[in-house]
Amino acid sequence: METEILKAKYEDRPLMIGDMEIPCAVLEDGTRVISQFGVNKALGRPEGGSKDTSRKLPRFFELKALHNLIDDDLAARASNPIIYQGRGGKVNGVPATMLSEICEVWLKARDLGLLQGRQLETAKRAEELMRGFAYVGVIALVDEATGYQDHRVKDALNEILQKFLVEEAKKYKVTFPTQFYKMIFKLNGWAWTPQSAQKKPMVVARWTNDLVYERLAPGLLEELKERNPSDGKKRKHKHFQFLTDDVGEPRLLEHFGGLIALGRIAPNWRKFKELVERAFPKNGTNLMLDLDFEEEPERR
Repeated sequence: METEILKAKYEDRPLMIGDMEIPCAVLEDGTRVISQFGVNKALGRPEGGSKDTSRKLPRFFELKALHNLIDDDLAARASNPIIYQGRGGKVNGVPATMLSEICEVWLKARDLGLLQGRQLETAKRAEELMRGFAYVGVIALVDEATGYQDHRVKDALNEILQKFLVEEAKKYKVTFPTQFYKMIFKLNGWAWTPQSAQKKPMVVARWTNDLVYERLAPGLLEELKERNPSDGKKRKHKHFQFLTDDVGEPRLLEHFGGLIALGRIAPNWRKFKELVERAFPKNGTNLMLDLDFEEEPERR
């Protein structure tokens, strides 16, 4: 069975590090790759296939002086390129994060005195590459070079929401525990009556959005409002009817457990909100670091 060849979805321009150009791409599945040809060129290695037939290592690793420095895991990854469909045809690539590992092998060989002549020039170029990026930073560089960065965040958020939400509202079932609302009443000093479960102050709906949907997943509340619009008076469905059984609902119940636990230790509504901000900050907000309660004045 042949391995599926993925297409390059983004490959606007090569990765530029100093005066070195390395062809790169982001594939359909989000994998960031750089071409073997580009690695060889950046390191100043000869073009063409490797003469090494024992481990089928690529050209940039064919030097025998390097072989004892290449562990089996790196050798296996290097000798099994990611073949993808680029604009100019099929390309042999390696994961973008492997570039730093390749450079490290050359620098270690230089430090051990295993290189000579033009091989030392390759090590020097490897050092320049290492100065130009960090192991994780190369991912951002590839995303910027290919134009993928503008789509990355949106794609990531869409993926999160797809796991949380279903397209159509499910059959109604009670998901919000009554204990959650009893906690709100208690912390605000309100009396809970048999009618309270059905008739709550209007502000409770706003607090529910703030405490639950805005903290459960980034962009969740906005997406729910799109799928479950209001007619000006009420919504046709409950928001939680759109949550998926395998991810959305379990995370919702988990979140309620955390909120109710905080409600048990908070002396009042204000302290409870402070704890929520620390434990479940909204997407993009900063964590509050001071976890100490202020002393409550003694009531007589």
